[in-house]
Amino acid sequence: MRRPKNSRFSQSLSFDGDSDRFSKMSWNSFEMESRAGSHASAGAVWAVLGDVRAWPQWARVCASAGVDDTFDWQPGQRLRFRLRMAGVPVPFDVTLKQFEAGRRVAWQSTEFSITAVRTISTEEDGDGVTIRDHKAFHSPILPIGLVYPRLLIRRMTESWLADLSAEAERRSKA
Repeated sequence: MRRPKNSRFSQSLSFDGDSDRFSKMSWNSFEMESRAGSHASAGAVWAVLGDVRAWPQWARVCASAGVDDTFDWQPGQRLRFRLRMAGVPVPFDVTLKQFEAGRRVAWQSTEFSITAVRTISTEEDGDGVTIRDHKAFHSPILPIGLVYPRLLIRRMTESWLADLSAEAERRSKA
């Protein structure tokens, strides 16, 4: 672990055993990023992500997902899904903050003073695509950097990325 110089806050940056994962945290916030490679194209990955209602069919952590019939990935629109956290379906109602077709999507939610922002992006490389999943959590009053279930969230993220990559590759071969 290393501490940034000239920081007024207790903040650390740690790499979780390999260069594809990192965590950054303070007493009231933390960030984490995971990456996965896929032999599918970015277009195939985005085709899978874009079919929100099908997420439970390929993502083991997703119990249900839905959008309005008029949903078209515009900022301000809402997604609703239930993720299995330690086997328990937990509802999320998120608002789209950013969308760049075929490159990046970011959504945000706030519950119990905790604001979470999730950004999924892709980058083409020689063999396919790298999928990045970045999460940032902040609370002005709760010590989430100390007590939030980071390991559980990391496992869920890595399961999601592996399933997304596998589904994009499966659909590419079909």
